[in-house]
Amino acid sequence: MPNEAGPAEAGGQDMVANLRRQAATALAAGNREQALASLTTLLQLQAGDPDATALLDQLLETARREAAKGRDRVPPAGQAIELFSEGDRLVREADTPDVAANIRQLWTARTLFDQAATALPASPAEESLTAPPSAADAAPPPAAPATDPRAEVIAVLDRYWAALAALDRETVREVYPSVPDTLVDSLGGFESYSAALDELAVEVTGETATATGQLRLQVQPRAGSAASASGPARFELRRQGPSDWIISGIDLSSVRPTR
Repeated sequence: MPNEAGPAEAGGQDMVANLRRQAATALAAGNREQALASLTTLLQLQAGDPDATALLDQLLETARREAAKGRDRVPPAGQAIELFSEGDRLVREADTPDVAANIRQLWTARTLFDQAATALPASPAEESLTAPPSAADAAPPPAAPATDPRAEVIAVLDRYWAALAALDRETVREVYPSVPDTLVDSLGGFESYSAALDELAVEVTGETATATGQLRLQVQPRAGSAASASGPARFELRRQGPSDWIISGIDLSSVRPTR
């Protein structure tokens, strides 16, 4: 007779499958902390799981790139302060058998590099470049846009959804310049990616806008089962030109896996 999994084994398999879905959904939403937590727990339950190991390696590679980018942005003067030295040390030591610890260490290093890049006061020359213009030199206020700004914001969101569905990293970055590298890199690990914002409400205030609604997210990883999530989402946007908008931030902290 074929062996049948007992209740405990079946329950463990269900938990592993659920953790895979949670990790895939978190990566799709750019939530690196949740993705790392799910992957770490999964590997504790099923050591050597190939899907989880591949996703963890992807997070590690992304963390290394982010730390390197942060280091490169620190000006020479900033490289002499303790924040930079500590970040440098964390990067050098992020090479242990504990991959999750390495990832968190690299995240911390990136934060330290970012702080080092902005810790020094601007020089007089830099301050003169950023000083506000005098009243005489100030340009006249721009003319009010002729089109409906709410429609422009909705068009930007539609372009973002289309870029995700096409797994088009370049367009995702154009529409959302500060998009987390974790989200962009994760697109290569999906066969399909579908997202939409229901019950959409848009509020425009001058040069900024907020869009809220109920996010529906469905992804099919190249390895593993399909995953979905839903929940309240908030998008922050800002105007780049007379009729151009970009996404400046996304809050998906209330979005949860649904299966």
